[in-house]
Amino acid sequence: MSEQPEDQNPENMEQENQMPQLGKFINPNSYVPVIEKVTEIFGTDYVDNKNIPVQKYDEEIFDATIIGIYFSAGWASPCRIFSKDLIELYHAMNEGEKFFEIIQVSFDRSEEEFKKSIENLPWKFLSFNNPKINELKEKYNVTTVPKFVPIDKDGNALSEYGREDLNEYGVDILEKWNEDTRVVSQDEVDKLLEARKKEYEALKAQYEENQE
Repeated sequence: MSEQPEDQNPENMEQENQMPQLGKFINPNSYVPVIEKVTEIFGTDYVDNKNIPVQKYDEEIFDATIIGIYFSAGWASPCRIFSKDLIELYHAMNEGEKFFEIIQVSFDRSEEEFKKSIENLPWKFLSFNNPKINELKEKYNVTTVPKFVPIDKDGNALSEYGREDLNEYGVDILEKWNEDTRVVSQDEVDKLLEARKKEYEALKAQYEENQE
């Protein structure tokens, strides 16, 4: 890994397609479908590294077990260095089956700066000046860049030190991060939803009985 210089405080940080099959991966304590929850976290305005909008329901995002939120800015040299290392890890982590996706949240000061900073990166990006940027900044307590936060499909942070984890352990960190996620088949999802529906109907019947 490249040696990392000190983080930099960001300046001006205030700045219909087919849907894939619902959720291979959910938090075992959650019954919220994957698409609904991830859309709640990130919205639907993604772009590729040419700043071209990607489909609203991008399978590479929803099929990944873990999503890494990469808070970055093209003007910050530590981000440029970390991005180079992250590209290698991204490809290594996704050899074979798609496992890991990154969504970059950029604090660039102009759209031209944004376009230049993303042009050689292989993952997805929130669009420039996306209203979700400040929301994510607050949610994950971003005070410096780069910051890397791996999350599960419910938006729970799997590590507060994602960048440091990656620099120290490389691809082996996935095993640790994945301890808090599990693979769930669509049949299991359906059974969980059906069980929740029955619980609701039973509670509703009990309430109506008490009102008589």
